[in-house]
Amino acid sequence: MNLVGYYIEGKAGTGEEGLAYNYVMAENGLWLEARNDLLEARVLLADAEIRGLAPLEPRLVLKHGRIPSTIWKWLAHICALAYPNEFFGALTWVPDGSYGWSLPVQTSSRASVRFTPVERAVLEVHSHPDMSAFFSSIDDADEQAFKLYAVLGWGGQTGRKEVHIRLGIYGYFVDVPWGQVFEGSLEGWEDKGGAAT
Repeated sequence: MNLVGYYIEGKAGTGEEGLAYNYVMAENGLWLEARNDLLEARVLLADAEIRGLAPLEPRLVLKHGRIPSTIWKWLAHICALAYPNEFFGALTWVPDGSYGWSLPVQTSSRASVRFTPVERAVLEVHSHPDMSAFFSSIDDADEQAFKLYAVLGWGGQTGRKEVHIRLGIYGYFVDVPWGQVFEGSLEGWEDKGGAAT
């Protein structure tokens, strides 16, 4: 079996499943699909009209449900505690049937954080103290797995608080609204994510 699969939507028996992800040609363009035991996703790569095929819709499913608001509150609190340095954390699905945070050994400064990678994370988060919530070219190069990624921009004394979440599918990225990932409310944070996936 190949790492990458190819499908034509609406043509029975036309395609081959990939181990990592699949390109799918549909009536409304070229799509990318991926799934594992934590996430299932479909994102549009190129908008096009391809007559005679079935259309597709974007899709993002957290297989164990959205992340509880208590975890969001804890994450925002850790961001404040780490100020003025960056921090890194990873959300995993733990054997007891709940989401849990891992804060690996890390070395941080105001502009960087080095850490031990966390296996099987559904969401990786890092902070930007005194900066906006954005993904840098370094983030683009580092975030090459199939999972969710978030940046928290925290202004410390200025009070500015931003969160930007994106879905990563092996180097392809799509912005995701906060409410599609977390339950509850942002409680004073601004969502920099895009339209719903």
